[in-house]
Amino acid sequence: MSSKQDPFADLEYFNKTDAKDITWAHAVNSKAKLNEFLETDILMFEGDVLMRYNRNDTDPIMAHPPANDSDLTLQIFLKSLKPTRKGIKLDFKTIMAVAPAMLLLKSVYDTTDKPLWLNADILKGPGSNSGSNPPVDANDFITTCTNTYPDATLSLGWTTGWYEGISNAGYTQDMVDEMERICRNTTQIITFPIRAIYVRQSWVPLKWLLDTSSRYTLTIWSAVDDNVKVEDLVWLTKQIDKRRLYLDLPPELDDAFRKALASKGVVVSSLGSTASLMFASLVSLIVKYQF
Repeated sequence: MSSKQDPFADLEYFNKTDAKDITWAHAVNSKAKLNEFLETDILMFEGDVLMRYNRNDTDPIMAHPPANDSDLTLQIFLKSLKPTRKGIKLDFKTIMAVAPAMLLLKSVYDTTDKPLWLNADILKGPGSNSGSNPPVDANDFITTCTNTYPDATLSLGWTTGWYEGISNAGYTQDMVDEMERICRNTTQIITFPIRAIYVRQSWVPLKWLLDTSSRYTLTIWSAVDDNVKVEDLVWLTKQIDKRRLYLDLPPELDDAFRKALASKGVVVSSLGSTASLMFASLVSLIVKYQF
């Protein structure tokens, strides 16, 4: 069994050699969605963690702002996935939820080889509101996660925005320099969630960041209404070790990307048939794809 300090341990857990073959269930923030996705062959389950009613004297729940209540608690979410071969990604929208969630995670999963990812936007990135601060403090998040669950993968991102018809600058060297300074003294595996619309124009600084440590990977994501060029994603696959590039895309973009790869003779695994049908049925319900 690979060490959790091995950046490819999660791939080994799923018996994969290509990070593009990892499939994702998003916004698993209700019992109905949890039960629905448990019937599929999707590998990683992502949910958003908040404190109920945004109060620190309540329990952690699975909900995305502006919602502040849910029928699915974090405890039920974690316990339901424990007997499965599914991985877990917890997305934190506020620092308030981090410490209670980490204690609960430790109580349910004292030790496990299951992939556990802890995500938060800790820095301001391209297109983000100039007057706002990231919702989760970088030092508090990393320290709390590290002290409580040091074997988890940290997913450390930037707040971003993208606007049709407006010149949108990408990730700058200053942005990745700041991230590198934050991460250099950590020991965990770290993945950096990168908005797909910016990846090609930002490749020089992103490649520099990736090359600063063998512990680092990239997770490429997109909003539904971003005008991502499929050829940019195909280009990206040629720039990076396939074990270090996760692609977490909306269903239609993911399908177009895999077809483009196949047309160039690249063999990739597609979503399982059950998962594909599930995702297709959800597309019409998604107003805005959230990472």
